[in-house]
Amino acid sequence: MHDRQVPQQVLTACERLGPILRDSGRRELQAQYQQCLRVLRQQPHDVVSWNRLALLAEQCGRRQLAEVLFRFCVMLNEESAILHGNLGNILKAQGKYDEAVASYKRALALEPHRAEYYLAVAEIYRVSEGGDAREIAWLRRAVEQCPDSADLLVWFGEAVKRHGNTLEAQEFFRKARALSPTDGYIHQTLAHTKKFTERDDADLTRMEALLSRGDLKDQDRCRLHFALGKAYEDLADYDASFVHYEQGNALYRATFDYDIEAEARSFGDIRATFTRALFGHGRGCDSRAPIFILGMPRSGSTLLEQMLAAHPLVHGAGELPLLGQIMQSLWARNVNPAGQAYPRGLASIDEAVLRDAGQYYAHSVEALLDKKPGARYVTDKMPHNFLYVGMIKLLLPNARIIHCRREPMDTCFSCYKHLFSGAHPYAYDLRELGSYYKLYEGLMAHWHEVLPGEILDVDYEAVVEDQEGQLARLLGFCGLPWDDACLAYHETGPVALTASSVQVRRPIYKDSLAYWRRYEAHLTPLREALRG
Repeated sequence: MHDRQVPQQVLTACERLGPILRDSGRRELQAQYQQCLRVLRQQPHDVVSWNRLALLAEQCGRRQLAEVLFRFCVMLNEESAILHGNLGNILKAQGKYDEAVASYKRALALEPHRAEYYLAVAEIYRVSEGGDAREIAWLRRAVEQCPDSADLLVWFGEAVKRHGNTLEAQEFFRKARALSPTDGYIHQTLAHTKKFTERDDADLTRMEALLSRGDLKDQDRCRLHFALGKAYEDLADYDASFVHYEQGNALYRATFDYDIEAEARSFGDIRATFTRALFGHGRGCDSRAPIFILGMPRSGSTLLEQMLAAHPLVHGAGELPLLGQIMQSLWARNVNPAGQAYPRGLASIDEAVLRDAGQYYAHSVEALLDKKPGARYVTDKMPHNFLYVGMIKLLLPNARIIHCRREPMDTCFSCYKHLFSGAHPYAYDLRELGSYYKLYEGLMAHWHEVLPGEILDVDYEAVVEDQEGQLARLLGFCGLPWDDACLAYHETGPVALTASSVQVRRPIYKDSLAYWRRYEAHLTPLREALRG
């Protein structure tokens, strides 16, 4: 293990990993760590063991340690596509996109038919460049190399769908379905790309038949329920639709543990930590470029971003994971040795560290301004940044914060109908969903109390009823001059990358207002939780 040819940085990373695994309480990971150490004492350059250690670091969320270890693995064996791919994955997870793309390309030079690496590069272009022509071109090349990859066909379909080509997207989804007929994700994605108008629709009857099979995996069954919920919703059979939504949610909720009471304690910690006295001391970075758009998912944030991003001075960056990554790093480096999680331990973080973190965020988003010549502001519409409003104002006191609101029943039921790609554990049970909404509502009231005048509330219903008036409020708050292009956002705005990508290509419409009433007979648990 102490062979001098193993860089000291690598040895240090290995040593730091031990206590982290021990503190995790996961005995199986500790056992794997000890086994790797035993092998490396005899064979210091055993690349399998070093790769295993890197994967353990990644499992524990220690991405920087994992990166050090993966880089060493690549040094030990430069001819392994898998090792280059692993390095690409950890670089991508940290937002180091240029380096990640380079790693994936080296992997593909060694094994040109690895579909997952094409997908990874396509995702980077989607996230970092807004899903422009480079993503489409890369995917075309990928499909040529891997014509039998259902995953690639689905990704290609989703890309052309975001650009408004829904019929072409359906063609790709059906090709993917032919290759993987029981894949629930493919059926679900196709269902959300079309409007069902007949009960004997071939795609609907295919899903019903597949659902009746006894050998179907629960994850595919879950997605089929969500797809059929949408299909019957299109057909205005709301009772049948709700049955499928309910069964899909129940299947997904059974796959994880979630404690709403623990969530409530966490929200309480945030309120107790961020008091009015904490702000106004001149800490943080003075950049004015960031505009945060936040609130509950499905509350209209995509619409507001599209309107703002149509302005010549604003670049719409979508849902950036950057702030969450900075928070994780702050607590991992400065607080976690004491065993505390956000927000506890904030007082132990030096003001210079907070200022550096703010500068890192600002420099990262300012780099995106190159994508839109003349732009001076960048929007970040990650909804759950509402948890970090206090941190935003500590790190970036000049940042604008826009809070999207929507009628609570509509917001919550729209979440309930949606199988999220990220972690939204509160969203799959009506009572838990209503309880979480109350926690969010209380936290936003707290932010208004301790940061008066720093947050602009924008109600989705008000935007629908008076787009021009609400747009004037929005632009005024952001210090932006009026521009008519913002009213024609659906014609000139950037491609949306969220579940609302189809809706925001339409002019503002009113048929989503009070939509929950179509399902009112089934939503008593949600309504009771919201009243509570």
